[in-house]
Amino acid sequence: MITAILFLNEKGEIVLVRNYRGDIRRSTAEAFRNAIIVKKETKQPIVQIQKSTFFYIRENNIYVVACANGNVNATVIFESLYKLVAAFKAYFGGVFDEDAIQKQYGLIYELMDEAFDFGYPQNIDPDVLKAYIMQGKPLSVQKAQQVSMHVTGASSRPPNIVHQVNQLFIDVIEQVNLLVSSKQTILNAEVIGQINLKVQLSGDPDCIFGFNDKLFLDQHNDSQGHVKRKTNRDTLELDDIKFHQCVKLSHFSKDRTISFIPPDGDFTLMRYRVSERVVKPPFHVVPIIIEHSRTRFVVQVTVTSTFSAHFIATSVVIKIPIPTNSARLQSEVSVGSTKYEPTQHAIVWKVKNFPGGSSNQFRANVQLLASVVQGAPWSKPPVSMQFLVPMATSSGLEVLFMNVSESKLHYHADRFIRYVTRGGNYLIRYPDKVGVGEDRRTGTGGQVGYGGQAAGQFGIAAPKK
Repeated sequence: MITAILFLNEKGEIVLVRNYRGDIRRSTAEAFRNAIIVKKETKQPIVQIQKSTFFYIRENNIYVVACANGNVNATVIFESLYKLVAAFKAYFGGVFDEDAIQKQYGLIYELMDEAFDFGYPQNIDPDVLKAYIMQGKPLSVQKAQQVSMHVTGASSRPPNIVHQVNQLFIDVIEQVNLLVSSKQTILNAEVIGQINLKVQLSGDPDCIFGFNDKLFLDQHNDSQGHVKRKTNRDTLELDDIKFHQCVKLSHFSKDRTISFIPPDGDFTLMRYRVSERVVKPPFHVVPIIIEHSRTRFVVQVTVTSTFSAHFIATSVVIKIPIPTNSARLQSEVSVGSTKYEPTQHAIVWKVKNFPGGSSNQFRANVQLLASVVQGAPWSKPPVSMQFLVPMATSSGLEVLFMNVSESKLHYHADRFIRYVTRGGNYLIRYPDKVGVGEDRRTGTGGQVGYGGQAAGQFGIAAPKK
């Protein structure tokens, strides 16, 4: 995997080197310095020089460079470098620069030896490293249990936990990322989600969690076991899943069962990603520019909510860019308020409550400075949007059950579920063609979705207790 990790300052001087396999010479580091640092050009983060491949990131005035030979996984290497820098910051009070390296080089070598084994990433999580690499302090039993949990997945629950009320809170939080082209076609759409738990359970409970996972429901039917389909919603296929260390991966690999002994308190049970084939954008945004003269034009933005009228989006913020040479503007909206932000060169449209199945419009008359109209053409940054939709999921994920059993105490645990969808990088580009002529209002009425297809219903998951 990684043959060596180099730390170079902004002049290209070697500050520290950890050679894991002994096959990197000083001349190799000089070659990287001459190719990247001396030329002062923006280059790709992966560079092949001679027979070595360099993967590098920059943090303050330090280049952190991983050197490898052969065909390696670039994603793993970059993730390892960023986690390594995060671990250094955790030890150095949030600071990582040349002075910190020179003052703490002994600790850095110790951390790198624990983080990598013969160049292969092992434990790079700052919380794990801080649990058993301490300066002069003995390792407590509790910290040792935490290390074992991170490495082996074994339960780290302290013994004899007692809660007066046994309850479990489940939060399904999703972030929708969307990029729409100037022709109103979706270029990229994805949902990044996570399921957070707040556990207040006595003893050592065994938990089994289930959602509308297609593969899970295909393997568990009514005649075979304890799982019955309790939803009329479509099943869901996740592209990527990352579980907490407490989840028994052998069970999941065998029959898609998510079973675990949870730690006490708050933690993230799983993270997941869903691609655009099943993502249903909660808002359809259509920006239009109508030009009346060389110094005056109109911007119109129509926003339509595609989810059910039973739900209401809150904290809706639409940022509408305008040219930097704007001299005067006048805006009007069907609902909410607008404010010009000169530092962002944009009009910010805020809507407190946006019901599902409704449409609202923004319209602004923009006057440009005649003296600077002949300058470079406006780049037309995309319209961006932020929002919050309570009790809804854009992916369609729905929690089906959370079974809790404790072999000694035999109690009943209360369960509470909450769904939240947020806007992430939600971007809609202006059209390439600019309309010319009289002012005219243009809207979609919510009948047409992106790419010329009917706007599908936003996936709604009702709360359960």
